[in-house]
Amino acid sequence: MEALCIVLRVPPVIIYDKENNFAPKEDYWIAGLGPQVFGDKKILKRLSTIQPKTLDEELMFKIEKLCDREEIKPEKVKRACSAA
Repeated sequence: MEALCIVLRVPPVIIYDKENNFAPKEDYWIAGLGPQVFGDKKILKRLSTIQPKTLDEELMFKIEKLCDREEIKPEKVKRACSAA
């Protein structure tokens, strides 16, 4: 969801994490459930028409950072999901 929001330039919703002394935290799940991602009937068309040259360096850096996260490594996903 975070990657979709980043590519579509949908900003995260700021929530206050109860488990972390109410520190502000970015939440892409809430943002993605809104009208700009899952609420958009033309989401597949929008995604399929994105031109690679329109993805700027900052956006690519964010996606690269996201791909480096431990929780989305294939080995970790395989343990959590039998479909993987």
